[in-house]
Order: sequence, then C-alpha cells, then structure tokens
Amino acid sequence: MSELKEGQKIRRIRELFGFTQDEIAQKLQITPQAYSRIERGETSLDLDRLKLIAEKMGITTDDIMKFDERKFLISGNNNNSGEANDSAFQFNIIVNESSNQKAIEILEKIIEQQQEEIKELKQELKALKKQ
Repeated sequence: MSELKEGQKIRRIRELFGFTQDEIAQKLQITPQAYSRIERGETSLDLDRLKLIAEKMGITTDDIMKFDERKFLISGNNNNSGEANDSAFQFNIIVNESSNQKAIEILEKIIEQQQEEIKELKQELKALKKQ
C-alpha cells in the first residue's frame, strides 16, 4: 500500500470522525467544492491551512502528517439491508502509540454514534411492527 498524500489523509480522518465534507467546509468557511479539492489533492495545502483543518477536526497537524491507515484497529461493514458489504459504510480506529487518549476518544465517539444508530433502528423496527 502506498503512502497517502495529505488530502487523502484528511479525507480518511474526516471519515473516521464521522464528519461530512459539508460540515468541515462550513467549519473552514469555504465552499464544499473548495474543500473537496483539498481532499482530492487539487489544492495545495500550506501550513496555515493544514493547522486550521486539524484544529477544526480536533486533532494536530502531526496527527494528519503521521496518519497511517495500516494502523487501523477496527473495521466494520454494514449496509441498509443488514448484510456485510465491502463497499458499504466503514468505520475505522487509528491507534497511534503516542496518542492512546486520542484512540480512547475516537472509540468513545464511535460507540456513541453506534448507540444512536441502534436507537434509531429500534424506532424504525417498532414502527414497522405496528404496520
């Protein structure tokens, strides 16, 4: 696997945290199209822009620069039918030896998101049973 470029790392980290491109673009006060160009590597990143992106995601520029997807700890796939699917939604946790606290925060966020999703699915199931 080749090393990811900064834009690709930013995209993977954004996905890891569950942000949409629109959300990050809004935080950066740029258009979603401009943000998309950053992730695709079509816009060069200066240090100030990289710092701002890191800040808005709640991480450091070092976290972005050292991001290595080979250190993902957890991967899961799911789709709306409940069947596993390689191209379906994925969640990943990065574990960085120097940042156990960040890994804990990420795991807690994913657990919270999964609990919310379970709650919503239970509501949908309940509504379907009433029909």
